[in-house]
Amino acid sequence: MPTTPPPSAVETYDVRVAFDHAVTRAAQRGPDAGVRLADAVRALEAIGLADHGVRVFARTPQAVLFLDRALRTGLPPRSGAGHRAHNPLACDPYDPYDAGPLTLALASCDANGRTREAAVRRIVTRLAEPQVPPGLVVFLALRTADWVGPVRDRARGALAVLLHAAPGRYVPLVVPVAELLARRERGDFVRQQAVSALTAVHGAAVLDELTSAPDPRVRVFAVRTAVAAGRLPLQRLAALATDDPERRCRVPAAQAAAREAVWSERLDVLRRLTTTVDRDVRALALTGMVRAGHPEEAARHLADPSPLVRATARDAARRTGADAREWYLDAVAELVAQVPARGRPAGEDAGFAERGGREGADRLAEVPARGRPAGEDADRLAGVPARARPAAEDAPSSRASGIAAAGAVAGLAECGRREDADRLAELLAHPQHRVRAAALRGLRTLDAVPVGDVVPLLHDRYAAVVREAAAALATRSGQLPAGLAESLLADTSRVVVSRAGLRLLDERDPVRHLTVLLRAAAGPEPGVARSAADAAVRVIQQARPMTWDWRRGPYVPLDPTPEQAAEVLELAERAAARLGHGQRQVLHEVLAPMAPLTELLRVRHGVPSHARSPLLLVEATFRAQDAADTVTRIREVLRAVLPYAAGPAADWPADDAWPGLLPDWFTARCAPLADEAPAAPADKGTAARRLMRWRGLGHEKRAAEADAPWRLLDWIGLFDPDGGADSRSWRWWDAVTWREEGRVRVTVDGHPYGGGAALRWLIEAAGGHDVVLP
Repeated sequence: MPTTPPPSAVETYDVRVAFDHAVTRAAQRGPDAGVRLADAVRALEAIGLADHGVRVFARTPQAVLFLDRALRTGLPPRSGAGHRAHNPLACDPYDPYDAGPLTLALASCDANGRTREAAVRRIVTRLAEPQVPPGLVVFLALRTADWVGPVRDRARGALAVLLHAAPGRYVPLVVPVAELLARRERGDFVRQQAVSALTAVHGAAVLDELTSAPDPRVRVFAVRTAVAAGRLPLQRLAALATDDPERRCRVPAAQAAAREAVWSERLDVLRRLTTTVDRDVRALALTGMVRAGHPEEAARHLADPSPLVRATARDAARRTGADAREWYLDAVAELVAQVPARGRPAGEDAGFAERGGREGADRLAEVPARGRPAGEDADRLAGVPARARPAAEDAPSSRASGIAAAGAVAGLAECGRREDADRLAELLAHPQHRVRAAALRGLRTLDAVPVGDVVPLLHDRYAAVVREAAAALATRSGQLPAGLAESLLADTSRVVVSRAGLRLLDERDPVRHLTVLLRAAAGPEPGVARSAADAAVRVIQQARPMTWDWRRGPYVPLDPTPEQAAEVLELAERAAARLGHGQRQVLHEVLAPMAPLTELLRVRHGVPSHARSPLLLVEATFRAQDAADTVTRIREVLRAVLPYAAGPAADWPADDAWPGLLPDWFTARCAPLADEAPAAPADKGTAARRLMRWRGLGHEKRAAEADAPWRLLDWIGLFDPDGGADSRSWRWWDAVTWREEGRVRVTVDGHPYGGGAALRWLIEAAGGHDVVLP
């Protein structure tokens, strides 16, 4: 009997990759995830890699829950042949004593409760075998929330024994799925048992292993459990607080470490916590220093980059009797001394006479590292290191010193007064960009932005400074130079400058505002163009005449000149890729409601939602055997004619081309050219004279002309830009049908209006009768 050759390494790799991808899509609830997962599971079992499948499922609890749900979705009430016929993931009939791990996993999620109970019983037995992957315990944990009592009780008893017998092996596997099961009814059992197992374990080896696990979910669970039980030593807590990459581990560990360090008077641990990058951990460490009776240690961090830490340090300085504002003023004074000569004020301000003259400057020059207040404050904060002194921009330590200097500037803005803004304004010329950015933030906080000094920083070489300058100037929109935002938007060499221009754009004229936004929306930079398009959409929504809608702002009508309207519509077409069809149609409705292009958009796409015509609406009623088909025919004719009416006059087709462009049924309904049809508007002179003649006719003569068939070229002539287009003063709006009745609404610029006979003839040619047109 021939044997099946073993799969090659390439085939094995492809099957494993396909299975991993199917599990990932199942965890993300992707389309056709169930079918793909079923095919991947069968392929994996066929080459004997069921253990790999169990391990992948154990790492992806979302896929396990998806598998559990997918095996029961859309199934008949009972299992059996019908169940397997409807569900591609359902396992085939199996022998529980010979089934592999993956088959047992699928069987534990079966819709039949007896099948799940047998699979749970066999999983418990197989987990005692060393060659079985321990990830199978995830499916056992899943059944602890089963809705069938016997299945749930058997799984709970077995899982409790496993977790307490080998917590280091099984707790990391069940924790991820336990967090998801806790959201279910009866789903908190796994988490409770995991907490109980970790609390009862002896020694620190298991906890050290779990708190160092690569899975952040396991580390968070282990840290929270160990902290609540007080099972971690102080040094381990400090290491977790400073080194763990997961914030949910750092914060609870820092809270426990700071609390224990205060009780044991371990100031060295608190100092270690202040070196971490997490601002919450640093704030906890400073709070611990204050509670331990060392506020002068906490006051050293007045220039910390975090506002929370600075506030904590200011509270500590207040407890020592020092004035944090004075400290910040001294720090800023030293920074001002580093400003180049062209940016440093002359006279007394250059020597800071009001801050103690030359002696004060000399005393500050002697401060080595992080700065300390002079005079009496220095005695109260004895031992506080001096503030970092910013070096040149390209120095190796410039980043750290720049961050500390920026923290000092921000601190002055937080606790300073309005008169301190002059000191911050002097730092706008500081050589370090972090100091310049912090000075801009401080001026904005103090509401003392010097517009003339900040405007040049919109072209600073550092993007952070440009952003802060734009944010500061946004509070002084009424004082900005005219055309500033437009000039910044025109600078396409730097994205940050264009974004600053978009932020500072505050044009009072809505037409001009919209023009600038649309020009930016058609620009080359995708981010700026998208933001400009979103802003343009908001302007358009406020300008559209519509019924009341709470989602939009106040109504701001546009009143452009014809040249401005043409420019806006042209820019909207250039920005069509980002603006969207609906918004462009709204613009056409607002700016050119009688234009043939606007009419064509209504015919093609309908009227925009909540739109209201700014012109008079006239309603024509009719009857037809199929009113909806009549309206479809009317739209078909208008879709064939209006593109040429909206285009250049030079592109108007020749007379002999129209029979091939229009629908055959419409051409057949028109009167032959040889017949003497009633005098058409095209034979009555200019458009104005034709309109005057039509308005002068009585009702009977109008009806006689309307009932007679129209010649094709006469009817088409009403749309010709160089012909009788001016005599057609109606434009399509919309149509409503109900069985054999229909209503066609058109917009007109007055009453009476020209071209009504052509509209009546179009409705009748499309199959309508009993037309009533005002």
